[in-house]
Amino acid sequence: MFAFRINSKQGIGHFMRCKWLALELQHRGYEIIFFLDNNPAIEVLAEQLPWPVLYLPALSQKEDAQMLLSALSANAEQFRIVVDNYELGVEWEKVIKASNAELIVIDDLAREHVCDCLIDQKYTTEMHTRYQNKVPANCKLILGPEYALLAPQYQNVESKQALANKNIMFSLGGGGDWLLLSALIEQLAMSLDNTVEITVVFGPQAINKNSVLRLVDRFTQLKVVDSPNSFLPFYKKTQLFVGALGTSLYELMATRTPALTFAIANNQQNMSEDLEQLGHYFHLEHLLSLPVERQIKLIETLLSNHKRIEKLTSNASFKIDGLGVERVVDKLLGTHDVKEDEHHAKAASSNQQIIIAHDLSYRPVQDIDIMAYLRARNKPNNASKMTISNAIEVDEHICWWFNNRRQSYVIYKAAQPIVFIWHQELELQQQQYIIGGWFTIDEDVSFPEALMILKWQLEYTQKVAPEARWVAVIHKENKFVRLLNQYMGFEDVSPQSASYKAIEFAFPHATPQYFYYIDRAPHKQVK
Repeated sequence: MFAFRINSKQGIGHFMRCKWLALELQHRGYEIIFFLDNNPAIEVLAEQLPWPVLYLPALSQKEDAQMLLSALSANAEQFRIVVDNYELGVEWEKVIKASNAELIVIDDLAREHVCDCLIDQKYTTEMHTRYQNKVPANCKLILGPEYALLAPQYQNVESKQALANKNIMFSLGGGGDWLLLSALIEQLAMSLDNTVEITVVFGPQAINKNSVLRLVDRFTQLKVVDSPNSFLPFYKKTQLFVGALGTSLYELMATRTPALTFAIANNQQNMSEDLEQLGHYFHLEHLLSLPVERQIKLIETLLSNHKRIEKLTSNASFKIDGLGVERVVDKLLGTHDVKEDEHHAKAASSNQQIIIAHDLSYRPVQDIDIMAYLRARNKPNNASKMTISNAIEVDEHICWWFNNRRQSYVIYKAAQPIVFIWHQELELQQQQYIIGGWFTIDEDVSFPEALMILKWQLEYTQKVAPEARWVAVIHKENKFVRLLNQYMGFEDVSPQSASYKAIEFAFPHATPQYFYYIDRAPHKQVK
């Protein structure tokens, strides 16, 4: 027998992932029993389970463990215990282990445990070390997104079909307070074209649903669905999901659904670099604290570019195929399945690079670089030299990214990205100009490296725009770039020149007090 101790008050996602795991174990011939907290919102779902469900009163950790063991002893001679509960920790686990029961913990907070097996589906760069010295030496670790516990219908979901109308889906998962989103939904319904459908999906533990329901009569494009058996049909027909990040992350990635997410719980806080490995680039933890006008602009931008975002998800380094439950059960039972050998080789890279010189190479910037570009630009040593020295906000960057006219590139040294470099053409009074810039990704580059990179850029732009005059500004404290540009033929410009006026137009936030104004004539030989 497998006994599950689940805290159903901490989100329906805990209940559901245990349900899918238990169903697979039952399918393989094991008896199941669920132990839940008293929670009326989950009782309807619990009544549908094909195995016994027992409810435990609120107790201390020690008392909870003792009551669980007592109930199990009366129901089975042999049992393994699975716990998915943030409120039960080492104190509870020690009581269980003292009975010699096998203990399996489901967690994603990297807490300390006393258990025989730990399952954590969360991806982080420290995935294989985050439980180091936090679990017994002989603890079996089942780690990573390939073990995401999803419903069977998420196995190898087919690509989306083209839909007649655009659709935005709002969800807070199994619960959530809909007062958080009602004002945004109302403003969005007034802002969007009537042909754009807005689907709001309530979970069984949702509160303040009336704040959204009152809008239904006012907006014909607004549809509300309450406690569906599955979110899958709604993922399939939406071009943009907006909602809380939780279990939905893996469902969204399995269905390759473009998504804008935020956090409403501690376990929904994630490093953006980690989420990007799964193909999710648009997680703004504090999205709802932004002015509603900025939220709407961001949503409209992502909706307009949903095909590009869906491609991002499809090209993720780690793919979610919905087979995680089967892999976990194979691990728990010590069986071996071919899916273990086949799972998720990293997606083929499209980052083919072109040689500049020696160990330097480049490639055009792609959408996969969207957040790395922002992180590099916002590094203090880069931002301090910009005409706008403040950090760029994430939502503003995303909106800019999908509308900018820059030609941007990633420069590599020995296969490691070191610089983002860009240029852009513009025309003023029948004269072609080029503006540009660059910023480091990790460490600063050496003068010889910077020289080769700038030389490449000048030669490149000379081929594509031979009559264009380069104009630029350099912060007066940036002696490195000042020397570099002087060496490459840039000269100071006078306030009376056409280049000066072009610089004022292209760099409106620069001032002569803090910046050198420079240009470089077309056809000038590159050293």
